[in-house]
Amino acid sequence: MALKQLDNTIMTKPVNHIIDADICGFFDNVNHEWLMRMLKERIQDKNLLKLIKSYKRKTQQVWA
Repeated sequence: MALKQLDNTIMTKPVNHIIDADICGFFDNVNHEWLMRMLKERIQDKNLLKLIKSYKRKTQQVWA
């Protein structure tokens, strides 16, 4: 769906530039305490926050 929308926009509207970003490295370098604080400001569901924190911890163990 996203690629179809991108194609439609590029082909039908004037486009000055296109930016491609790889966010995988972002999660390797982001301050995880800061990230959790920012998520807590937007997410009210405590169970979801615990799940995110748990997932983050598990992925750090796998890649360590």
